[in-house]
Amino acid sequence: MPSSDVNGFNKTMGLIVAFIGLPVCFIGLTGYIAIGRHGMGWIFLILALSGITIIAGGVQMFFQGRADAAKQREVLQAAKAGKAESQITKIITEWPIDDKTWADFCINEKHYRRGDNYIFFFMFLAIGSFILVASRGSGLLLAVCISGVIGLITVILRYNVAMKKVHTISGIEKKVIIGKRYIIMNGILYPINNERMTTHKIQLITTSIPAILEFTIYWPTRSGETFDELRIPVPDEAISNAKLVVNSFTSN
Repeated sequence: MPSSDVNGFNKTMGLIVAFIGLPVCFIGLTGYIAIGRHGMGWIFLILALSGITIIAGGVQMFFQGRADAAKQREVLQAAKAGKAESQITKIITEWPIDDKTWADFCINEKHYRRGDNYIFFFMFLAIGSFILVASRGSGLLLAVCISGVIGLITVILRYNVAMKKVHTISGIEKKVIIGKRYIIMNGILYPINNERMTTHKIQLITTSIPAILEFTIYWPTRSGETFDELRIPVPDEAISNAKLVVNSFTSN
């Protein structure tokens, strides 16, 4: 995967968030204009303001992604030289990822992300169709078509962004290095605790193949707090290492 793709993760997420905010803002604004300052009009005004804050949050995330790109380039250079550990302080543990474990992890993630996006799509379709019918007086079929197209584009973008985490970079060892503030997986830096992001939950999932160490990471946006999941493959021989990570975070 080219370094521009690695560095572009947060920028892409920012664009997705802003893209989602656009139809929310449009529907709310047009509904408010059509109905006016009474009844449902106030609800559509709130919807429009929510869309604006979502767009603002996406723009903020995009520019933060650009700032993070410089640090990511340093990590990539260190990883190619076999010195990725030098980019993280307070290392808790690390482990290599063998080819079979990585292949199984990629298959697992594809199934997981597809299932998550199916749920997202149908919720988007139902809510979007209802809002279009209520605000614009659109026919149900037209509302479903419009919401379906927007929802499909959104889930494709969400899926592609999520699957960037399961790519490897030529010349860089498949390896996980976990610190208190950052994780490096296959030469890619992921913040988990800093001035912008906080890990609220960490769990070791041993029922999947391979086992998964899952971090639920939260960060504030203009529209409220949001979160994402960082999932790390755990080979059988690294289970004890993963338990050490869980204990290290839960004890603090």
